[in-house]
Amino acid sequence: MKRGEVDEIAQKLKGYCRLTEKAQVDGLQTRLFRGLRPYHQERDRLRVVLEFRRRFLDTLLREGEEEAAGVDEEQERAEAQNEADYEETAQAMESKKTLSSDDEAELKKRWKKLVNLYHPGLFASKSPETGR
Repeated sequence: MKRGEVDEIAQKLKGYCRLTEKAQVDGLQTRLFRGLRPYHQERDRLRVVLEFRRRFLDTLLREGEEEAAGVDEEQERAEAQNEADYEETAQAMESKKTLSSDDEAELKKRWKKLVNLYHPGLFASKSPETGR
């Protein structure tokens, strides 16, 4: 087997490892988001409230009630944007699937078959059908 073929196989195996690791990380991120979402969402809501209360008071003291009323409208838009951001993230997380151990085993089995089929020099003594 040529050095280039071995390097190509090594790169493909790295790709497989990255794929399974990425699926595991995506699954962990999804579980973390689901569990921590209410706390982070409330924290972010409170940050918006505090920021706009400060702005409201500063505007009220410097410019008067009419200008301060505009700050309330800005706060409502910021809160709506915050909610929309969380919903968008939740939808993105829902589309990510966690590989079950059965799925991971099936992926590994198919990956090995592909390596056997396309690189028979590496596994010359093995049959692609049986993998032995």
